Amino acid sequence: MRHLTKKSTRALTVAVVLLLAALLAARPARAQSVLSVGYQVGRFSSGLRNLDAWSLELNRAAKSVEDPMHWTNTLQGLAFRASFYKGNGFVFGIGFNNRHAIIESRYTNAASKADTRTAFRVRQNELNIEGGYAWLNGRLRPGASIDFGVYNFDRRDAPAADFSGSEWHPFHNNDGGLFSSGKRALTVGLTAFVDVAPFGKRGGGPTLRPYCQWSPLTASMFGRYGTRDEDSYEYFLSNFGLAVSWAFAFD
Repeated sequence: MRHLTKKSTRALTVAVVLLLAALLAARPARAQSVLSVGYQVGRFSSGLRNLDAWSLELNRAAKSVEDPMHWTNTLQGLAFRASFYKGNGFVFGIGFNNRHAIIESRYTNAASKADTRTAFRVRQNELNIEGGYAWLNGRLRPGASIDFGVYNFDRRDAPAADFSGSEWHPFHNNDGGLFSSGKRALTVGLTAFVDVAPFGKRGGGPTLRPYCQWSPLTASMFGRYGTRDEDSYEYFLSNFGLAVSWAFAFD
């Protein structure tokens, strides 16, 4: 939570407003709509092949590394969604999630003997259009979603004493866009999931969502400095994880 930027906070606020507006606009029948608010953790499962090599270069360049940089695949972030039930058991919905990770190292500058910290931030904000089917009075809901996202990869370097107050800056030198690398690259994905709400009727109460997301966009398109070379740096895209949320059923 402490890693959320002001822009991300505004994006989350807008997402909640849109979800509430969708609930009102849909005018669902009684006990046929569910609003979920939760948090997710997981792992990225593709990309980063060459960032491993980059971190090795950094560790070798800094002669007196204190904490060698190691790239990790973990992710976390907030997740919101609104689901609407049809009488035939079909469920459709709209959601928003934020997947982010921060990877950091600390080393001592060989010339100045000053402690220096460097960190990278992976962040992907997504809008999800969902569809599925409800069994057991909404307690079990397998489904899939099409995901439209904005992908950012940022970096910051500063003396250790000033690091917490230093600013993030883009790792790329262009504005990105669909099918291009950049600091605001657009992504498309497909997610398969299962919502399990064992204790609440019609899908309310504590809910678990194991999921797996695939992206038809190749990881190599997110090359450093706007390149798409397959030998350039590869970033995270596909991922899997578990979202834990509390669902409010509207009776």
